Amino acid sequence: MIGKHIGRYEVLAKLGEGGMGEVYRARDTLLRRTVAIKVASAEVSADPQVRARFQREARAIAALNHPHICAIHDVVSLEGSELIVMEYLEGETLEQRLRRGAIPSAELLPIAIAIVDALSEAHRHGIVHRDLKPSNVMLTRSGPKLLDFGIAKQRMPELDSTPSMDATETAFNTIDGTLVGTVPYMAPEQLELKTIDARTDIFAVGCVLYEMATGRRAFVGESTAALVAAILADSRPVASRAEARVPRSLDRIISACLARSPDDRCQHARDLLRELRWVNDDLSDPATPAAAAAAPPSPGWRVHVAWASALVAVALLALWLSPREGSAPLPAPNAVPVIVLMDSPLKGRVYDPRTLAEGGTNADDVTDALRDLKVAIRKENTSAAWHREEQVVGENPDLIVAHLSCLLDPRLGEGQPAVAEHLFDLAANRFLVFLAYVASRNPRTRFIVYSRTVFQTHGGEEQWVAAQVARLPVLKGRLNAFIVPGGLEQASFRVPETGKLLRTRVVEVLDHARR
Repeated sequence: MIGKHIGRYEVLAKLGEGGMGEVYRARDTLLRRTVAIKVASAEVSADPQVRARFQREARAIAALNHPHICAIHDVVSLEGSELIVMEYLEGETLEQRLRRGAIPSAELLPIAIAIVDALSEAHRHGIVHRDLKPSNVMLTRSGPKLLDFGIAKQRMPELDSTPSMDATETAFNTIDGTLVGTVPYMAPEQLELKTIDARTDIFAVGCVLYEMATGRRAFVGESTAALVAAILADSRPVASRAEARVPRSLDRIISACLARSPDDRCQHARDLLRELRWVNDDLSDPATPAAAAAAPPSPGWRVHVAWASALVAVALLALWLSPREGSAPLPAPNAVPVIVLMDSPLKGRVYDPRTLAEGGTNADDVTDALRDLKVAIRKENTSAAWHREEQVVGENPDLIVAHLSCLLDPRLGEGQPAVAEHLFDLAANRFLVFLAYVASRNPRTRFIVYSRTVFQTHGGEEQWVAAQVARLPVLKGRLNAFIVPGGLEQASFRVPETGKLLRTRVVEVLDHARR
């Protein structure tokens, strides 16, 4: 191929090869630019089914226009062979970078965000990559690029007008060829030849994140069979055990991605993208608890935090309730009700110890309880440093379900009951003012606030709601309280009866809002 002319393309050098064919660097003599050309192997060109799969790669990539996805320029059929002309990328693959060891969090997170952002765009078009691995990520000057949709699966529009993901076509009779290198990144359902969807890619993201964070593969085995057995096992690897410097927030995300069951993973790439951006923001901002944890505390830090929290709450109250010039247009009603779940991942805020051990939040258990409802769920991991008010408003929520103390960091008042009580009141007040702000921006939004014990000390759910409405009248008819049964020791949304109670309350609130 070297030196040959394929139409207007002059082949200059071979870049590599894979199961589907070979890749060359070439010169586009018309546009005078360097391109990459993937040439289907003889086996691919001879087999109509495999050839169709090669052509599908071109259609899949061509459907995507994203800065972190390798662009396709042209498709050429020549002398019975299929050629895809692609963007030429200079840099190194993520696999090559990992040969130098683990990647620090400050470098890792922008790469991870770019990868997941690209996957989110692919999933939006009904495309599952199915072969995400470090060698399919190119690190360039303009940022990471996701490569090789050669085994991507897409349900074509002529079969279904709604873009969606379908079952894998990959069979174990190819395991000695194309799939050997991808097995360490394959989800359990992919290995078991079960139906796959976007969550299959999310498992692969977890594998890649684990490897970037620790410098080691998430799953290993002395043979392919042992490797498959490790992936199919119920236990999952924990990144922080392999590398102590992995931030807890990132560790939880990796753990959630690597859940054996797709239902236990992060459900959407866009949700995973949001969580990665939060972690990146927390580590980049020296004012956040995650970044501040590395610095030695000053003698009176707890007192300073208490006063700072008070000032922030007062400032937010004045800002949110101040008169505004004009009014923003009311967003259109959602075709499917949008529910925003707000919960803190901190110990003491997560009710069920199993959920905490898995790196999850109450929102994950609430999602399970609401699974059979036709709703769109968004999750907000909160903290004392949380300030994503406008992003939540932008979600156009029909309902917000939140923990009363989701903006509390209980660690700040440890060993000081008076400070702890004061910080709880500040966090709860700040949270309720936030709800009032959302209510003032969107008259359709309703709220369910839950707690294990607080409402009982105020005379019950109705009395607590009445007290808050007296302070913030905009919440009238829209604020609801929910006592989680079980008290401080036994409360859990994993309890079937509790899940049913909450589900019933959610249905009632949504139905009432439509009247």
